[in-house]
Amino acid sequence: MSSQATANEHELAAMRRALELAELGPLTGGNPRVGCVLLDADGRTVAEGWHRGAGTPHAEIDALAKVGGDARGLTAVVTLEPCNHWGRTGPCSIALIGAGISRVVYGVTDPGSHSAGGGARLREAGVEVVGGVRAAEVEELLECWLASERRGRPWVTVKWASTLDGRAAAADGTSRWITGTAARQRVHEERASNDAILVGTGTVLADDPSLTARGDAGELLSHQPVPVVVGRRPIPDDAALRRHPGASSRPAAAISRRCSPT
Repeated sequence: MSSQATANEHELAAMRRALELAELGPLTGGNPRVGCVLLDADGRTVAEGWHRGAGTPHAEIDALAKVGGDARGLTAVVTLEPCNHWGRTGPCSIALIGAGISRVVYGVTDPGSHSAGGGARLREAGVEVVGGVRAAEVEELLECWLASERRGRPWVTVKWASTLDGRAAAADGTSRWITGTAARQRVHEERASNDAILVGTGTVLADDPSLTARGDAGELLSHQPVPVVVGRRPIPDDAALRRHPGASSRPAAAISRRCSPT
């Protein structure tokens, strides 16, 4: 991998812009947020693109579409190494080669077992490749996705609230919350940035939670995590989470059958 020192000032600025574009992408859905900027030989921006979620064009493809697929002599500055596999869309590495890109500058190497290797394929095709540009900034942006890919397991956010003496609720059940309004709203925002929300059957039976992500006025936020319940006890037919929008497309019993193997 080439060092950041090989990237020129135009490419460094373009990578900062690519990071801004990447932030427009969704946090959920399993795909990384990626931004791409195409530069001409003089370092001027020709096109920009970003990934809008699973199944949509990747950032490179989005940018290439804006130049009609003809990128001869251009430089692609992209936050993540171009992918090298067939999934819901084709390999970005092949698309860049076919479009005539002469140079690719990226931030972080793709750690995916199936999607990695785009940089090598580009080099084999005669494309100049520079990696590691603003890598720390890209690592920060993609922390959750990179950790999940590298470790082979989901990124889990644990929500916990307790009093100074270690209590989560009053013993007689009179307390509804021990947190303030701002803290509770922050929790709902966190819910909306995750694909699923998991609780045990004990929580369902004791609290009857809706497991939705809501705004200040109680309205449902645009993204709703899928409710997942772990346990052996059945979920009541009138449980609030059965009315969760994420459960409407699957049989109600499917949620109660999500059981722990131990």
